[in-house]
Formats: sequence, C-alpha cells, structure tokens
Amino acid sequence: LRSWCKAFASRMPEIHLKDTDEQAMATWHFGTGQGIIDRDHFVATVRDVLTVPDVWLFIEVPGKRGRLLAEDENIEGHKQSIGLLKKAFEAGGYREIESEGSWVIE
Repeated sequence: LRSWCKAFASRMPEIHLKDTDEQAMATWHFGTGQGIIDRDHFVATVRDVLTVPDVWLFIEVPGKRGRLLAEDENIEGHKQSIGLLKKAFEAGGYREIESEGSWVIE
C-alpha cells in the first residue's frame, strides 16, 4: 500500500478497503485482523504519505465471500470495520468531526 500511495500521493483521493490473505484468495471486512492489512499502518500511510487535501474511504463487501454472506452479516461486518477504523484514526492522531462525517489531523 505504501508504494502505491507514494507513487500517486497527489492523485489518490479515494481508497476502497477490504482485507485479504497473502495469496488474495480470500477477503474479509477491513480491519478485523483476519487478513494481512494492518489498520495502524494503513492510517499512518494515509497521514504521512498522501498529499491530496481529502481522502474518501469506502469499506467494501468482501469479494469472494460477499456473495455467500447474508446481508445482515455484511451489515454487521461493515459496522465492525467502521468502529475499528475509527479507533485506528484516533490512535493515529486524528479527530472526528461528526457533524461533517470527516476526520482531521490534530
């Protein structure tokens, strides 16, 4: 991820998030710790590397498994991902502006 962010630091305004295994054979909701993506490393990369003024994050339904999961299970997985991502952003020095649905660096 860091390499992609460095290569496109000024042109990467949106990131789609889901987790995967090393072979990209299975995917999970982002941030649950089931795959290889480290939440804290992700937040540090966004904070320290990207130079765009705003970054939009989209939490994706796990691709290969998403077709097999019930809708309610996917909704709960998204809620968990959002909560974990919020904790990672707080730990990374960000503050949430709830009225705007955004985060700013402290």
